[in-house]
Amino acid sequence: MECQRECLQNHPPKASKNVFLPKQFEFLEDHFSNENGITGRIKFGESCFDFKSKIERDCIHTTAIPSGHSIKYVSEIFPIVPTNYQTQRAGVRTSLINWFSENMDSTQPIEVRKDELGIPNVYESGVKSACFLSLAHHGGYGGFAITFE
Repeated sequence: MECQRECLQNHPPKASKNVFLPKQFEFLEDHFSNENGITGRIKFGESCFDFKSKIERDCIHTTAIPSGHSIKYVSEIFPIVPTNYQTQRAGVRTSLINWFSENMDSTQPIEVRKDELGIPNVYESGVKSACFLSLAHHGGYGGFAITFE
């Protein structure tokens, strides 16, 4: 679902609103498949994306980037308590902030804020970071992906 949201956000269909359109995803090729997962290429509209999927614990974790691009990114997935939306949301944001503080050598206060379109962004001391962010939670798992320019 997160891959689909990113595709829809960056390559919207002709429809006027974002909807789940699984038939618009076309599987193009399987590059590699073994017990560690599968890599391949999908097409959405006129855009192609290279993806990597693997089973982690009891969930499937997939990341996708535009084909032909070399993007530096971090993608984390972790168990969370399947309580309510607000608790899961807070848990994912806390995990992201902790990861950002530990791995980006940041000593500044960090927060996550959504813009007017509902897209989350990382802010350090009130200044928007240059990274792009995706947050997700469902059931017993949460995760985030960060891409760096």
